Amino acid sequence: MRVVGEAETPPEAVQVIQATSPDVIVLDLRLREGVGLDVLQQVRLLGCRARILVFTNHPAEVFREVYVAAGAEAFLDKSRDSEQLVQRIEAMTRPA
Repeated sequence: MRVVGEAETPPEAVQVIQATSPDVIVLDLRLREGVGLDVLQQVRLLGCRARILVFTNHPAEVFREVYVAAGAEAFLDKSRDSEQLVQRIEAMTRPA
């Protein structure tokens, strides 16, 4: 596993995603100058097929329905340790 990019704003995120075509996108609900939902909706409109993990410090239930409808596949609370984040990403990339 390797990190291919990172971004702080929705436009930066979309640029990085288009330039790198990642397998998994770890997306924060809050970005500087916007929200993760903006990124999610835009990359889906552009045809991006990456699997999307929403990484948040907000209760997932509050946003889950909207984000799943937009194409998110998994959620992980930021209070989890980094090993759990790695495990979740690895699980998302395993063949079915």
